[in-house]
Amino acid sequence: MSRQFEDRINKLFTDFNNADEINDNNLMSILKDNTDTEIGRKYHFDDIHSIEEFRRRVPLTTAQDYPNGNSYSYEVGYNLATSGTLGKRKRFTVSALAMSLSGGYNYEMPFYLLDMPTDKGLNISIFNVADKDMLLSAALYDTAYKCGSFRLEDFYDKDFLFLDTVKNIPYIKSYIAFAHSDIRYFCSIFLYDLLIVFNYMKENWKQLLHDIRSHTFSVELSERDKAMLLQQEFSDERLADIERIFTTDSDEPLMKRLFPELKFVTGVGGGKYEVFDRDLKELIGEDTDIFYYIYAQTECTMGIPVKMNEASYAMMPRMAFYEYYDAYANEVLLPHELVVGNEYEPIVTTFSGIYRYHTGDRVRVKEFLGETPVVTIHGRINSIINIAGEKVDDADITLVMDKLKENYTFNQFAVGIDASVYPNRYVIFVDALDADGEFAVMFDRELKKMAFDYEDLRDRGDIGLPILHKQNTESFFKIQKGQIKPKVIVSNKQVQEWMSGR
Repeated sequence: MSRQFEDRINKLFTDFNNADEINDNNLMSILKDNTDTEIGRKYHFDDIHSIEEFRRRVPLTTAQDYPNGNSYSYEVGYNLATSGTLGKRKRFTVSALAMSLSGGYNYEMPFYLLDMPTDKGLNISIFNVADKDMLLSAALYDTAYKCGSFRLEDFYDKDFLFLDTVKNIPYIKSYIAFAHSDIRYFCSIFLYDLLIVFNYMKENWKQLLHDIRSHTFSVELSERDKAMLLQQEFSDERLADIERIFTTDSDEPLMKRLFPELKFVTGVGGGKYEVFDRDLKELIGEDTDIFYYIYAQTECTMGIPVKMNEASYAMMPRMAFYEYYDAYANEVLLPHELVVGNEYEPIVTTFSGIYRYHTGDRVRVKEFLGETPVVTIHGRINSIINIAGEKVDDADITLVMDKLKENYTFNQFAVGIDASVYPNRYVIFVDALDADGEFAVMFDRELKKMAFDYEDLRDRGDIGLPILHKQNTESFFKIQKGQIKPKVIVSNKQVQEWMSGR
């Protein structure tokens, strides 16, 4: 680990202890810097000198309050596309200042926590930084690269990180991984990405070894990609070792046998993705750590894990001016007013031109690190399903599905409305091969226990009995792509596409 890493992370931990003062200073800086913007003139930023006056004068906002996009006085850093959690994907510009404040913390932190060097890594993802609809993940890695924390030479797949188009990524990443038994860590955006590549190795190792030995390729690749893969060097001993590992039974986790020096993996997980964590642990072993990457929206990077193996996030003090909405008390609080164990919605005023912005996330305060709340993510505030006034949210759906896991085996699920019949009914999409007709009945019974309005409307006949629709795992991943937060409730359009087999 470099001294630069250590100094930067140590400063972040100092910030955690001074978060209240930093929060106040963030607001005053944002107001001062943006007095001549349209919104700054509208609310007379030049005449606001306290948090209290700001909160009285500037209302809470949502995406609908920025019909012409966000604007600010700072230099534009990236043109991003939002993940579209609640609707169509939208474009959003994030300032160079906001991205520089995020630095490379999300990349640097696991090396700091484990006190280990940064070389001998492999990144499962590929980042298209030239795309006009760039995702936040690409911008974060590009920022980390520009500030010097993310070094291409640390990665065995350095030629396959920042590219525009690449086909058959699992093949490419597996091919490169097979060349290097000394890999220390695997990076990804989602832990699910790791599972895709690790399982690809398990299912296709014979074909990979054949291609490596014969210098041929059994999948479609560009000439550029073929040429770069042929530069990988394989010893006869390494290839024989891979074959022995896959043909010999062992209680040792597969990835630890293939990569004995593996120390950690990184990616978004926890919450609804927790099943991926368990599957991943079977492959990497209990002594291989997981770093849960980041808590972020396109509009604002907010939280970072400060412990390995915990999907909880310390809210980074310099990213925004933070407030929190308490839906139960119907009041907006400052960070020091939060209560451990309670749930809130983060409200952010950022260095990218959004003010008192409803993030729509539901987070629970786990603890405080100095003056900084450490939170876990529990879904979306406005993610509800509603046929006749029952307004069931994604938290209730998730609890019901967790209950069903006692009887069925599945990884992914989503719920939507089947409006093709009257009364309308819920349709449960799940990748459970063992699901049967009783699945929907059990779902209905458990949901009645969770949501009394649903029970009343079902008993009155205003909502029909739910139906089950089996869906392959990959289709769920497609609708999650680019999102940090899981999508539990799907749109009517998505329901129609899946039910019609598209």
